[in-house]
Amino acid sequence: MNQAVNRKAGQVFAAVLLALSVIIGGCSDNGTGSRSANGRMVLMMHDAPVNDLKQVWLTVESVTLIRSGTQIGDGTGPIVLSQPIRADFLAVGSVALVLAAAEVAEGTYSKIRLQVSDPEFVLKNDSVVTASEIQLVADGHVDLNFQGGFEIGSDSTAVLSLDLNLEKSIEVNATGNGRFILRPQIFVDSVSSEAKEAIVLGATVVARDSSSRQLELQPPGSQTSMTVTMSNQTQLIGIGGLPIVLGTISVGSRLDAAGRLDFRTGVFTASRIQLRT
Repeated sequence: MNQAVNRKAGQVFAAVLLALSVIIGGCSDNGTGSRSANGRMVLMMHDAPVNDLKQVWLTVESVTLIRSGTQIGDGTGPIVLSQPIRADFLAVGSVALVLAAAEVAEGTYSKIRLQVSDPEFVLKNDSVVTASEIQLVADGHVDLNFQGGFEIGSDSTAVLSLDLNLEKSIEVNATGNGRFILRPQIFVDSVSSEAKEAIVLGATVVARDSSSRQLELQPPGSQTSMTVTMSNQTQLIGIGGLPIVLGTISVGSRLDAAGRLDFRTGVFTASRIQLRT
């Protein structure tokens, strides 16, 4: 009887070991490279003032990365911005606007594809130029090349900064077909500094660690979050404009954050955080 019980227990134990080996084997690549490791990236864009314009509104419909060695027309690639985001790019000026945070497979990427739409200008005299009066070149399709490629490492955060040169992008249309021509001139920054002034608008708090004074913020249209740290000097402002304490900020809160984004770590150090409705 004992021998039968022991034999049965041994069979069950062997079955459990087999099941565990299948599960563990399925969760690793066993050195074959069949599963790609992932890294994170934060994408931001900045601009400078434009003569005769007070506001330049654009909708960024999508942002897609293209791997090195892949032709621009072959498929798509990791989607960095999954939902459209609309912003007045003159409002942030030289401060970079965080467009998206995403998790993508590690590797080298050589191109980035953007789709923009619905331009609208507000002139210095407050008159508004709508999309029907603006000729958008190539229907707002923009492909950018990285010189030397853009590397995304496993379990790390890479920061990509884009320069939207509106001064060169906008011209008066002399042909009469619309009042303006918008040919988006976007360049990949050659960033030598370790950090850049940046702003995140309308982000959602997905996690909060009061002990380390950190927030995980998910920008609008993003697939994943970015880490925001706060010091004792960080200004915390409520919806009504009055100072608040960190405990007032909860998971699910929406807020704007201004500060500096570290290009080495992808960590955003906030100087000011303000709740919004």
